[in-house]
Amino acid sequence: MYLGNTLGSYVEYESVRCSVRLMVTAQQNGVRQWASEHKANSCGYELMADIDPDEFAGQTAQQALDLLDAQPPPAGKFEVIIDPQICGLLVHEAFGHNCEADAVWAGNSILEGKLGKPVAAELVTIIDDPTLPNANGSFKYDHEGVAAQRHVLVKDGILQGYLHNLETAARFGVEPNGAARAMGHMYSPLVRMSNTFIQPGEASLEEMIGDIKHGLYLKGGYWGYVFTARGQFTCNVQQAYDIHNGQLGQLYRNVNISGMTLETLQRVTAVGNDLQFRAGGTCGKGGQGVPVDTGGPHVRIHEVVVGGQQDLAGQ
Repeated sequence: MYLGNTLGSYVEYESVRCSVRLMVTAQQNGVRQWASEHKANSCGYELMADIDPDEFAGQTAQQALDLLDAQPPPAGKFEVIIDPQICGLLVHEAFGHNCEADAVWAGNSILEGKLGKPVAAELVTIIDDPTLPNANGSFKYDHEGVAAQRHVLVKDGILQGYLHNLETAARFGVEPNGAARAMGHMYSPLVRMSNTFIQPGEASLEEMIGDIKHGLYLKGGYWGYVFTARGQFTCNVQQAYDIHNGQLGQLYRNVNISGMTLETLQRVTAVGNDLQFRAGGTCGKGGQGVPVDTGGPHVRIHEVVVGGQQDLAGQ
């Protein structure tokens, strides 16, 4: 990338990214299910050196086969544990886009006027960090020539700040923080996320499962929808396991969760100690796509709305 501007910035650097993606479809007795796995980093083909092809493909194929025998999902409000992939999907789609200052300025963010106020449980700290080594959303300078920097969006449940480009920083009277990104030289830089995640806590997955009498363990999610102005979200879930008296049980398929973003974050009751990034890909906004990554630990949340076909809540 070569960049120069009238502020006196001149930046020249090379950015290399690589990704691998696998999708498996299984069908039996009129039921069709699919599973997907992928990995994306800011690196070259050495990405493949860390992947065992047989394990990578075998585990994905087994997930698709398992879903053929899974049951229709329950419906209602449940105590749930979300895995790092769904955690990342939630924090990026439902929360992160609300932190982009152009949405705040336009009146399309639920975080307008909430700086310094609680927006999540005290256990929750949310970071956007383009300086992480080799992560898919990392960069050295944004596309306005501002050096990349770590953004603490939420600390202990309190909103700390927004993501800015030069224009929104001037409008808000703050310093630019390197969050302007463009898909290419023919596009205007927009306020964008990079690598967004919930900071890990102290709980283990086993402890979180063991404390639940009746709930769900949710794994794998690939898409989400968010209405930033209203704070509504919907997230796809690939696999859901019943939790009964601290033990994993029945597998469900075709699950989704939905709710109000801030209410959901305020209902977090435990944050795991196992930070993972498993959702490297491309984020679209304003007709542009830029590389991002997102993740987090396992997180336990009280009273999440689960869409399904069986009314099992409260049993």
